[in-house]
Amino acid sequence: GCFGPEIYICANGCKSCEKAIVHAFDPNIVEQCLKGDEPCPESYYLEYIGHQEEGSLKSLTGKSVCRKCHHQCKNCTAYGIHYSICKCLHYIS
Repeated sequence: GCFGPEIYICANGCKSCEKAIVHAFDPNIVEQCLKGDEPCPESYYLEYIGHQEEGSLKSLTGKSVCRKCHHQCKNCTAYGIHYSICKCLHYIS
């Protein structure tokens, strides 16, 4: 639930998110909350937050976050550039 209109975790926003987009350069910062059925944006991948999580993402334990793909990937299923998880950004077939 949310306290106010903001779309991230804060006093005037949400106390937790069903799903969240985390910051590309600091993965401990929630950029935006999403509804549980919303897909991650292109160039982000879905990752489950386990019970061992500490810090600012602890409120998302048992939920999922969208994390930014490697900068060489157009889209991905996990972080890295291996062909099994990354669709290369500049690949021409």
